Amino acid sequence: MLLFTTPGLYADTLKATASTTEGPFYPDKMPLDTDNDLLIINDAITPGVGAVTHLTGRVLTTTGQPVRNAFVEIWQVDSTASYVHTKGRQPTGNDANFQGYGRFLTDSKGQLLFPDDQADLLHVNRHLPDRAHPFRD
Repeated sequence: MLLFTTPGLYADTLKATASTTEGPFYPDKMPLDTDNDLLIINDAITPGVGAVTHLTGRVLTTTGQPVRNAFVEIWQVDSTASYVHTKGRQPTGNDANFQGYGRFLTDSKGQLLFPDDQADLLHVNRHLPDRAHPFRD
C-alpha cells in the first residue's frame, strides 16, 4: 500500500475560487443568531423544518495548505423557499425556526461545518447560484 503524506502533493490540481458578488438575497438585515447552526435559533428547542444534513468542507490555498480562521458564510432558503431578506420572503410565510444564515471560522485544518436542513439542498447541484451560497469573497 502506497500512502501519500506530502502536504500539497496534488496542489497543482487546485484552482482558486472565482471572486463573485454576494449573490441573490444576502441578508439585508443580519439575524440575531449568526452561528454556524442553521437549524436552531439561539437556545430554542424547536428546530427548522427539513431533514438534517451537515455541510462540511475545507478552505485551502492553491498550494493545498489549510487556511485557518477563514471567515465563511452561508445563506439559504428555508422549507418555504424564503430567504432572510426583505425581498426574499414567500407570501405564504417562512419557517420561523430556521436561521437561514450562518458563519464560521475554519479550524487549523481549514475545516468548516454547517448543520443545515435539507429542504432545498436536494437542488443544490442544479441551482447552486440560486440556492446555496457557501462562500463570500
